[in-house]
Amino acid sequence: MAGLPASLRGGVVTRAPQRAAVRAVRDVQAETVVEAARVEAVAYVAYQGLQAVANLTDVEARLIARSPLAGRRLALIGDIGAGKIAEILERMRP
Repeated sequence: MAGLPASLRGGVVTRAPQRAAVRAVRDVQAETVVEAARVEAVAYVAYQGLQAVANLTDVEARLIARSPLAGRRLALIGDIGAGKIAEILERMRP
């Protein structure tokens, strides 16, 4: 045991590296939980955004079929709405 570094021979010196290792593991675990929560949040917002854009597109198509002369204005409103939804998702980028 004489050839071992002091930190591996036991005693008080050994505890500091152990505590540091435990803290490092806890930090990694905490970071992992935070990152997983971010992934879930982005996925939720993306899913909701996709559904909303699909709904806007359906409504836009029905209204254009009913009022063809309003087609360009309706498409513009739909595009603005879809763009605002995309902006919300974009703000979630780091």
